[in-house]
Amino acid sequence: ASASPDFDYTLMTAEATFGTEELSRHSTCLQQREEAPALFVHETDAALLDLTDGDRVEMVLEKGKIEIAVRVKRNMAKGVLVLPRHRQVPWQRAGRRPVGLLRERIRKIGMEAS
Repeated sequence: ASASPDFDYTLMTAEATFGTEELSRHSTCLQQREEAPALFVHETDAALLDLTDGDRVEMVLEKGKIEIAVRVKRNMAKGVLVLPRHRQVPWQRAGRRPVGLLRERIRKIGMEAS
């Protein structure tokens, strides 16, 4: 699924192994295993957006902004950004359905805290 002709990217939300399911926020042992949430971006799209692994971005959506670290991947579709439905991310601003996103709505704001 690549971006629609009216948009540069398609933003999709998805479940992850730890941190996205409802009961994770009540389980200390699962919280210890979960990775920090990140926006997954194909390496070609990351290069076009001048992003590298670990950069932080701000996405401006219709229902508000989302700030998140970036993970650059090769094994995913170009034109698609994948956002985890993680308890530490206000993913509800994107919703559960794919959302069209213009390049200018994605802005690098720094590097991930070490």
